[in-house]
Amino acid sequence: IIAISNYVKKDIIKIFNISEKKIFVTHLGCTSSFRKDLKESHVQNFLKKKNLKKNSFVLLISTLEPRKNIINTIKAYNNLSLDKSELPLVIVGTPGWKYDKILELINSTKGVVHFKNITDEELNILLFSQKFCVFNSFSEGFGLPIIESMNFSKPVITSNNSSMKEIAQNFAILNDPNDVEGLTKKMAKLIKDDDSYRLYSEKSLKRSADFSWDDCGKKTLDVYRTVSEN
Repeated sequence: IIAISNYVKKDIIKIFNISEKKIFVTHLGCTSSFRKDLKESHVQNFLKKKNLKKNSFVLLISTLEPRKNIINTIKAYNNLSLDKSELPLVIVGTPGWKYDKILELINSTKGVVHFKNITDEELNILLFSQKFCVFNSFSEGFGLPIIESMNFSKPVITSNNSSMKEIAQNFAILNDPNDVEGLTKKMAKLIKDDDSYRLYSEKSLKRSADFSWDDCGKKTLDVYRTVSEN
């Protein structure tokens, strides 16, 4: 059995009572099509069309569903003492299950922007242009938005549980997903404290080097070899 995180491995052992020797962990990688050498004119044209400015929005990539804890993230953002038009919260994701209340809050909260359908190329521009990423989910099996943002040297605030803590470690700012006030304070620190912002930008880039599809492929191949030999 191949698991995408140690958290998932532990869940498999606990739920199915399977020997840990039969479970191998292969972390995922950042999407290889995401580029850092984007043409500035192309970036600016897209941002202008979406009424955004470079390095002046918070990014949340997530399906709209309760597990993703979007409501608490919006509440934390709404509590920030700043002109929301100067730093919008951009939520990228399609509706999942029980999304009505989430969508209602998105539409009624000043500064929150929702992109339902965007291309990989457009997501690339958003990852490249964001100020920082918030991924405050209640539970995840991995957490791709974490490493996708880290790949662009963007600070990340994520939850202190499940796989997110495992993937981010001390390279991101960790938060209890139930702590709205705490999330507001952590967001404010990244906005106001240039030294903290710079520190976590550097940490992100360093941590992103630990995740690649090449490495994932090699580890997966190693698993096949180990199993075939036994």
